Amino acid sequence: MEYRAKIPFFRSSNNSDDYATTIDVIEKVIKEYQDININFDYACYSYSYAPFIGMDKLKESFFKLEENKYNCIFPIVCFSFLIQRAVRINKNDKINMF
Repeated sequence: MEYRAKIPFFRSSNNSDDYATTIDVIEKVIKEYQDININFDYACYSYSYAPFIGMDKLKESFFKLEENKYNCIFPIVCFSFLIQRAVRINKNDKINMF
């Protein structure tokens, strides 16, 4: 069945495996669009495990990003088990990603 979606490029195998980082994927997508003369002021990456994120959260995040002139913004939630991509806040309130 054809849905007429236009796909300008596909992710490479390097950016499609379990070891691809979020920043690697975002940088590659932005570069691919720049190569076809399409540029953006902002980019939003929605994880596949959060398909039902509401428009209100997206807008709230964007306004925080823009208002505070952040480089990026992303959600962090507590979890009780080890996951592949996580952050830890140390004693000095510094965030370490692992």
